[in-house]
Amino acid sequence: MENWITLIIPGFFFLMGLLFFSLSVILHKKHLQKFAQYSAETKAVLTEWHHHTSSYRAGVTGWNPVFAYDVGQEHYEREEPIVYPCKGEEGIEVVLHYLPGKPYKFYSNQAIYLRQTRIFKLAGYVGMGLALLLFALLNIAL
Repeated sequence: MENWITLIIPGFFFLMGLLFFSLSVILHKKHLQKFAQYSAETKAVLTEWHHHTSSYRAGVTGWNPVFAYDVGQEHYEREEPIVYPCKGEEGIEVVLHYLPGKPYKFYSNQAIYLRQTRIFKLAGYVGMGLALLLFALLNIAL
């Protein structure tokens, strides 16, 4: 029975770490595809911030920026679908990257999307590292 414990506990943490690492790779590829597809650019003004409380992430709160911009003869005022941890400055001009033919689909800050992948990758490394540490400690103790 003791031998199973030395495998099950570290195995759980290793699998969780592997899951987070795999998720980071999938998200990174998805974001790179998005960046390639959203090839059109326009200037926009960050007009306001909307406070957001996540109903599916245990009440985590954040801020969504709202941008005003023009594409062709159309004027848009849209909220970016990514949540920032704190409210930023309003009235600044930024470059929006949007999907040609669908200017309501856009992103403003590539770095914030890539930060998500780094967080998942870090969680993966921590989980797998903890699994190796637990495996070593449990095998020494038993």
